[in-house]
Amino acid sequence: MRRKALAGVVLGALCAWVTVSSAQNRIDVVTPSAPELAAFGAHHIGVRTLRVVDDNRPDILNTKPDGPTARYDRALTLEIWYPANLAAGQQPGGEYRVLIRDPKVTATLVGKAVRDATPLRPGAPFPLIIVSHGYPGNRFLMSHLGENLASKGFVVASIDHTDSTYDDQKNFGSTLYNRSLDQVFVLNEIARQSRPPSQSFLLNLADANRTGIVGYSMGGYGVVNTIGGGYSPASATFASAPPNKLLADRGAASAEYRQSIDPRIKAAIAVAPWGMQNGFWDAEGLAGIRTPVLFISGSADDVSGYEKGTRAIYERAINADRYLLTFQHANHNAAAPIPAPAESYVFSEALKSYPFTHYADAVWDTTRMNNILQHFATAFFDVHLKNDQSKRDYLAVAGTTPSWKGFKPKTTVGLTLEHAAPASNAAAQAATTPPVKVTVLSTMLAGNPGEGVGEWGFAALVESNGQRLLVDTGARPETVLKNAAELRIDLSTVTDLVITHNHADHTAGLIVLRRALARNNPKALSRAHVAKGIFTSRLAGNGREANGLLPLKAEYEGLGGTFIEHDAPAQLMPGVWFAGPIPRPHPERNYGIGNARLQLQLPSGIVDDTVPEDSSVVVSTPAGLVVVTGCGHAGIINTLEHARTFTKETRVHAAIGGFHLFGATDDQLAWTAGKLKSFGLQHFLGAHCTGIEAVMRIRQLNDMTRKTAAVGAVGATFTLGTGIDPRQLAQ
Repeated sequence: MRRKALAGVVLGALCAWVTVSSAQNRIDVVTPSAPELAAFGAHHIGVRTLRVVDDNRPDILNTKPDGPTARYDRALTLEIWYPANLAAGQQPGGEYRVLIRDPKVTATLVGKAVRDATPLRPGAPFPLIIVSHGYPGNRFLMSHLGENLASKGFVVASIDHTDSTYDDQKNFGSTLYNRSLDQVFVLNEIARQSRPPSQSFLLNLADANRTGIVGYSMGGYGVVNTIGGGYSPASATFASAPPNKLLADRGAASAEYRQSIDPRIKAAIAVAPWGMQNGFWDAEGLAGIRTPVLFISGSADDVSGYEKGTRAIYERAINADRYLLTFQHANHNAAAPIPAPAESYVFSEALKSYPFTHYADAVWDTTRMNNILQHFATAFFDVHLKNDQSKRDYLAVAGTTPSWKGFKPKTTVGLTLEHAAPASNAAAQAATTPPVKVTVLSTMLAGNPGEGVGEWGFAALVESNGQRLLVDTGARPETVLKNAAELRIDLSTVTDLVITHNHADHTAGLIVLRRALARNNPKALSRAHVAKGIFTSRLAGNGREANGLLPLKAEYEGLGGTFIEHDAPAQLMPGVWFAGPIPRPHPERNYGIGNARLQLQLPSGIVDDTVPEDSSVVVSTPAGLVVVTGCGHAGIINTLEHARTFTKETRVHAAIGGFHLFGATDDQLAWTAGKLKSFGLQHFLGAHCTGIEAVMRIRQLNDMTRKTAAVGAVGATFTLGTGIDPRQLAQ
């Protein structure tokens, strides 16, 4: 009897907790740590439910393979938030009775909107925002954003996608086909109801000519297609694709599709868009996107993917002005879903799991992510739909700088924001040709059999938009020449080279290369760019001259070559910089290790050789900086900070070359890895003097993978938009 009584008390307490917690399922919380623009706006909010029907839509579920396309009238339910004019005595606030991920369970959400409130006419019409949920989901999944934006002067229409909701989850093929079409239809229908002779409450309330669109997961998949990302040919044959290759109707190869891209959509936000990792887009398709777009993702997204998912879309949508906001370590639920309702904390027998996991992230607090999304969505849509250019300042952030406009101190931790401008027309026409490629020609490891030999040295070929630059010349006279031949790389068209510093393992191939290549092209390697001070005498411990370049200077000039000394950063070709002498604010002592300590012979006397002329090559790309170093004696962090300063680009996309970390302590490697992560580094190819253990430690500390952090080998490449190919031995 006592046991039964105790069980009754526990059950009663649980029921009481759920009842109390349900009343706290608020979608309108703005925490004290939220960024500035997350705060609600000046308008009261009204909300109404609207049912709309698209006549004669292809019926995917009832179309048979090789049969005629069935048709039906497709009904959609919309939840519409809008600026409201509350009646005297009417108080803000209301409840929503909604189904959760387990459709047998109903939750009560609490927000600021008033059901069926009178629309606010002064200031109307307001820009339109269309919101599209995932699979499955419903129109309330992003209700936090709907209310928030409506308070700031937007009409927000959130769609219940038929065949794709919690209580109406049907074959995936319907979602693949209908998602983008639903978004376009809702735009057209709201435009119709917003103008005379409509009798709808929307009359003169929404301005469809200023439309933004937000999609999460499968909603993001739809957004990418709606704004111009035509599907690839392979998508039509995907296992769950609609029958009879109907998806090709929205493919990049369809002229009718390309002509249908709606210019009324002025801006888009795609959160964790699904599809790229399954081949639904290629470079040609993504090049069709020209609408400004903000991509948002968790770096640990295990549904849509990150490197091969959202980030790949961002990098290949080369004709769009675009941003990528990354929540480091967040999963697929980053930013978009409402906080998990209390009712979702109870185990579901139907799902065999907790519905809670449909909403929550294992690392990030959901309300915090909601507030960050609200902040950036406000800035982004104010710029593009209201022409409020003052809000651009809130988007003028990159990397992981601690001083983003609108963010409180220390609240940007774990966030990365990147920006890429549209590519030039020439690059757009060559969308499948990456604008930047770096190939290692000299380092310790040989990557593939029959494709070069290894040595203690470094050299690399940098290619940028059809222009080519050699960085260093290796440790032995003929290594780079022979390795290039085995890799089928013609260096005779390269007129300029950079010598990063004076050491012989970077300069020894200069004469052989110049002499051999000049036979085919007199201008080959005829200009050598160096930093001021490179010809200063170096003394070894026995008094011997140790400057590896000094003995070669006269012979190179005798072969018609010219040394160009730089005392400041210089742009050698469009977007490609020589860094010049590098300031050293951080005490990175990446020189003079072991028996390699030398001394400089200066007019003022003999001092330790810190390799003061050490320099690097910096390529500015839409994804951020690609930096190539020879040894990194100036310190990789000093080098990257210098590059960020003179290029005005704070994002570092890739670091390639020797970084002289083979002798670094664990503490030094941890500090270096932390700084690299703070710059937003995505790719790390550590060759030459970096050290194998150092590469492994940086990979581990920065949660990188074998595909994004590798040991450099002869023939290894980094290609913008594709990443690192480390070759067989280093993969």
